[in-house]
Amino acid sequence: MTSTGRFTLPSEENFAEKTKELAELWGADAIRNSDGTHLDESVLALGKKIYSAYFPTRAHNEWITLHMDETPQVYLLSKRALAESDTV
Repeated sequence: MTSTGRFTLPSEENFAEKTKELAELWGADAIRNSDGTHLDESVLALGKKIYSAYFPTRAHNEWITLHMDETPQVYLLSKRALAESDTV
């Protein structure tokens, strides 16, 4: 039995056939563009909900230049370790 729902599949340009195959296999009810790329018309025509990722920190972006207070400020930092010799 195949059902759909509550699964969003990321996709990107020139990946339409595999997107269709995976959406059917995994029961995706929605597709989102990966890393803000455009989706092929055949992906848009699959009848799934379409979401768009928006990355204000990628490349030149006029909006983020005008709204610097909206710049994402999330950073990951691992625990620091002092190197005490030249061997790890």
